[in-house]
Amino acid sequence: MEVNEQVEKFKDFLDKNYKEKIAEKVRKGKKRITISFKKLTRHDYDLAEILLEEPVETLKAFELAIEQYDFIEGTNKFKIRVKDTPKTIQMRVRDKRAEDYNKMLTFEGVIESKSQVKPRTTSAKFECPSCGNIISVLQLEAIFKEPSKCGCGRKGKFMLISKELINAFTIKLQELPENVNYDPELQGISVLFKDDLTEQEIEEKVYQGIRIKVTGILNQVEIHKQGDRKSIEVDFLLEANYIEFTENEFFDYKISDEEMKEINKIAKDPNAVKILSEEIYKKIYGYPIVKKALLLQLFGGVSDYSVNPKERGEIHILMIGDPGEAKSDFESLQQRHSLKSSRVNSKTTSGVGLVGVNIKDDVTGAWSIKVGPIPRAHKGICLIDEFNTLSDEDKDFLLEPMESGTITMTKAAQATFKAQTSFLVACNPKDGYFDHHELPFTQFAISQPLITRFDLIFVFKDQHEEEYERTRARVMLTRKYYEELITPEFIKKYVSYAKKIKPELTKEMRENYIPDIFAEFKKLTQTNVEGRQFPISPRHVNVIKRLAEAKARVHLKKTVGKAEVDFAIDLIKESLKQSSIDPDTGKIDTFVVESGVTATQRNVMYVVKDKINEMSEKIKNIPIEDLVEEVMGEGKFKVERVEESIEKLIREGVVYEVRNGFIRKI
Repeated sequence: MEVNEQVEKFKDFLDKNYKEKIAEKVRKGKKRITISFKKLTRHDYDLAEILLEEPVETLKAFELAIEQYDFIEGTNKFKIRVKDTPKTIQMRVRDKRAEDYNKMLTFEGVIESKSQVKPRTTSAKFECPSCGNIISVLQLEAIFKEPSKCGCGRKGKFMLISKELINAFTIKLQELPENVNYDPELQGISVLFKDDLTEQEIEEKVYQGIRIKVTGILNQVEIHKQGDRKSIEVDFLLEANYIEFTENEFFDYKISDEEMKEINKIAKDPNAVKILSEEIYKKIYGYPIVKKALLLQLFGGVSDYSVNPKERGEIHILMIGDPGEAKSDFESLQQRHSLKSSRVNSKTTSGVGLVGVNIKDDVTGAWSIKVGPIPRAHKGICLIDEFNTLSDEDKDFLLEPMESGTITMTKAAQATFKAQTSFLVACNPKDGYFDHHELPFTQFAISQPLITRFDLIFVFKDQHEEEYERTRARVMLTRKYYEELITPEFIKKYVSYAKKIKPELTKEMRENYIPDIFAEFKKLTQTNVEGRQFPISPRHVNVIKRLAEAKARVHLKKTVGKAEVDFAIDLIKESLKQSSIDPDTGKIDTFVVESGVTATQRNVMYVVKDKINEMSEKIKNIPIEDLVEEVMGEGKFKVERVEESIEKLIREGVVYEVRNGFIRKI
């Protein structure tokens, strides 16, 4: 089809569908019109097909058609953007090939990195000194290109006359994990945004970690290595034409009537949590409480980051214990059933790697940030395995996103990203095995501020019970034969539907029931007696809220009542039984996690301090052996606990060791 014929056909299409809209755009100073490919197909099927196969020439014909309108006389930069393109042109990033060059294609993925908006040379004009010929050179690569030869035969040394500059930025689009069946390495493609697509209203919505769908023209750029002037290698570059923001915390899955009927059936069952958790994690034997907690993490509580202090709904879970106790298996199943996730093994990364790294963009030459698994899991779950292998400094990178829902980078390109992310962290003991006679959290290299960010902590211990191990081995050997009654796809649809519901605590729960539980705890703490209510610490008030909201979502309920709150409290109770037991008394101590010290240790510390003050009035240098005997006479304390308290006071600078076996109060 000749260009003039294309222009006339496009003019006819615009007259019938978009003339008034174009006029309105011009009045508002806009130079972009978005057309529907579906409308174009209905108007002229052949014209629509040409647009897909020869987009560069066809879009120019479209722009020439617009220039014929009198009301936009004098402009030649009115851009055509195309939406509603067919699924036939959408492909996975890894499926792009050389034969796809210069065609219109659509890719969906997650933004891995983004450069700054900078002026970019799109074309340059050169004059030949020999014949005066004007040579135009398109600038697609990061390196400025000059003409190699003129028609008159001259080679090199051409005079630069002018450059055409536009605003531009690039992103690296990483393919979706759910679209990859084998190769664990996710591939990416560079996408160039220019002209009107760099406007503030668009550019500010494009940031690392979110999911988008981009339609554009597939070009090629040369890969230049340091010291090389030319290269036979080329890479793909998608020049964006239209962007669709598919990032959605609910991921709008299409749910059939039959599936909706099944979702409602499960939701109405009082044992819905048990039914779903046992089915999703049935390939792992045991750990019923862990399974229920992980299910609630999939559904999550209700977040509100617009208020101050922020209310997070993301549920953070820590799994600690012996190696080989299914922690990694739980992470694999959680990733398989979550709407959005990223997973990392701490052995192969660092704290900076969890956040992101600075890279130089191949296309624009500007610095950009390649985000790590934490911001990539925004509105999803970040799964971290073998957390114990990270340094203490690297572990603390989790503090900010776990509490505030953001992550900040301060090197080279500085930026703050959204990271409203749930965390599922697996950690092995420092010494390689779990000591049942010591506090669980003291055996794992996790700081007190970080460990308090976790809503639930579960301890995985080697059972050493013959029947248990026999059954577990049987499950492991036969699980590949299990029939999948509830598929991951169904769970994702269930969760996506449930997340649209934002259940609220009833007035009774807000004003009486939960506050009464908390007040009762305070009373029990002061009187040091046991009662029927289960004790919670202040941080658990919001933990109850999050877990209860997640439970309500499982049942598709808009309100959170006593049943949901009681379920949440029972879950917390089971978690504390595992993680907050005082090994000296065998009782739950809810302040163990917050303070890092058990009730027994606190009591010992009080007595030790009193005895030091008392003995200091008589002698300056206190024999440690005498101090231990004095403390032991005040109660039924273990010698090792008294010695631990004295060592702690020395480390804190309350006393110092004058010489071997003697201390003095500072």
